[in-house]
Amino acid sequence: MQSQRRLVGFTFWEILLVSLLGMAAIAKWGMHSGQDLGPDLVNYHFYNAYLAFHKERLLTDIFPAGIQGYLNPYLYVLPYWLYKVLPPRGVGLTIGALHGLCFISTYVIARLLLADWSLRSGRVMAFACAAFGVINPFFLAMIGSTFSDNLTPPLILIPLALVMMVRFPDPADLPSTRKYYLSLALSGLMMGAAVGFKLCNCSFVLGLAVAWLVKFRICKKDIWGGVALFGAVGMGFLMVNGEWMWRLYTEFHSPLFPFYNQIFHSPMIKEIDTNVPAWAAAHSLYDFFVYPYQWVVGIPPKSEWEFTDSRFAILYSLIGAILIFRFLPNAIYHINKKLTGDNRKVMVSKRDNYIVYRWSFIAAWAAISYIFWIDQFGALRYLMPVTLLTGILMLMCVQILVRHRFVTTVLWLVLASVALATMKPAYFGRVRWKQSWYPVHVPEQLLASRDTLYLKNSLSFMIPFFPNDAQYVGLGYLALQGGLIEKGKSIVNNHQGPIRTLLLVPMTDGSFYDDLQKYGMRVDPRDCVSFKGGVYPFLSCRVERITLHQQPITMPLPTTLQFTEAQIPWIKVTKGFYYPEPAGVWTKGVDSEIDLLGVLPRHFKLKITAPYFLGENNRLPINVTIGDQTQEMVFGSGNTAEVVFHLNTANANKIILKIPKPTSPHQLDPKSRDERELGMMLNSIIITPA
Repeated sequence: MQSQRRLVGFTFWEILLVSLLGMAAIAKWGMHSGQDLGPDLVNYHFYNAYLAFHKERLLTDIFPAGIQGYLNPYLYVLPYWLYKVLPPRGVGLTIGALHGLCFISTYVIARLLLADWSLRSGRVMAFACAAFGVINPFFLAMIGSTFSDNLTPPLILIPLALVMMVRFPDPADLPSTRKYYLSLALSGLMMGAAVGFKLCNCSFVLGLAVAWLVKFRICKKDIWGGVALFGAVGMGFLMVNGEWMWRLYTEFHSPLFPFYNQIFHSPMIKEIDTNVPAWAAAHSLYDFFVYPYQWVVGIPPKSEWEFTDSRFAILYSLIGAILIFRFLPNAIYHINKKLTGDNRKVMVSKRDNYIVYRWSFIAAWAAISYIFWIDQFGALRYLMPVTLLTGILMLMCVQILVRHRFVTTVLWLVLASVALATMKPAYFGRVRWKQSWYPVHVPEQLLASRDTLYLKNSLSFMIPFFPNDAQYVGLGYLALQGGLIEKGKSIVNNHQGPIRTLLLVPMTDGSFYDDLQKYGMRVDPRDCVSFKGGVYPFLSCRVERITLHQQPITMPLPTTLQFTEAQIPWIKVTKGFYYPEPAGVWTKGVDSEIDLLGVLPRHFKLKITAPYFLGENNRLPINVTIGDQTQEMVFGSGNTAEVVFHLNTANANKIILKIPKPTSPHQLDPKSRDERELGMMLNSIIITPA
């Protein structure tokens, strides 16, 4: 009984108690973080789950959610369903509790690796290692959110634990033999499902293959066990992703469309860059060695989001110390022994063989997974299973160096404390808890419109709230080549029903409107409606086809451009402004430009309201250039200024503001960390007859 306990390393009641504690604590953190409104959620997570129930949209929509809109949608069905039946806090609590499975799976692996420690010490250190693992910048940022990076790690770590636990049975013992192969098959199914849900998890299957070879060499050679394990990996992958891949192959001639098209050569798309987020991957041997030390200070763009974390730098340093102080002397000794015939014994570990195997197994898995990941992806949230085990990996390295339990524990606590003290979590979009999960207030005008074609620029989470007969085309993707692109162009050119834009504002790039002109279309800013989706402002304007005799659209007087919500129908693009705030938008640097969709009349009065100025700008005149004229505007006590323009040129459609002395808050107060070059906060521009 004692031998079996040492082999397994834990009891059922121990796991149950730790599971409840871990799930409760992580769910609590998710509640503290706020309601999820992360970038991937609004870009494609919510839409993809909707697509799982409306697969016909594959035939009607063209890149409605970008390239990610064609990824396997089934993992996102759970949060999508939860949104329908639970209030936001209930959704966050449920998903946060599921993320707590990462804690318990990390704890189980740590207990298995510390099975030769005393029962109390093993439990305490395993708990500490699991806590250290989940307190990492990206896991904390994603708790309670729809990111799959916190949902799939248990499907990877639990199989690792099962493979480490099972031992080759006596062939004469049929029940234990069946249990052995069933355990391996279950491990493979879960690992394959993890890859099916998220293709980037292939790194960990490759690591498992190499780790299995380590077991194959140390333990009894078991060919059929490997067949059961990796055959089940393939089965698990096909069970989760097979039907979706077949659908993609049927429609687009590629099972992973549009990814890896250099392999599948789908005629539906050509020359598309799907190498995301491989921009963060190591591109040289130098990058491979320095990236972990850059993560200590969070150097962009080598990180997906701003963060700091030193755990991998500590691991690198510990591994280097092991190579220098342990492996190198042993290698020198073996070489010297062969040359001199020295018969002295080499110091060997006194650990049981299965402990040595487990350490070698998990070390090989982590190393290969990490090497493949950093070479192919580089985004740290994709490395979550390895990151969760950094605590126990650090402990293993320290124990190899020190070989004294008490000193090992103290040194690990010091290193872990340093790592946690210097850590800065990443930030994925959160908002305060609301009564409804997605307050998408679609205007009645859009709900009543039938057979409408929407031309998009970004985000897709509002699509499920629109009429089912609408179509969506990502206009920017029509610059590519391929059969699907030609289909999209045909839809745009031949659609007989209403055509409208569906844009996230403010626009900082006018290429969308330039693309409209390429297809002989323009926006009619007189027929625009704005609405809110979560915290995001959207604008939808009617699109009309350009004819030979159409005149430029002249702005009606009066017209008010309100910058507090950035839902401005008459603005094509703004340059030299920061993101809108409740009171307005700050100018950036010296020159700020506003390009208009319509043209200004020759004679008009311009009134600007600016509630705040920074530094000396409140006492200095602001130069405003429109067409061929430049006027000075001096703001009075009400922070407003008026000036009359009489233009000599027609078709003026640009307002240029020149700020005399842009200043950063840091220049005024060294304690401030705000380095933005601010001039004035623009609240509104009112254009009236002269």
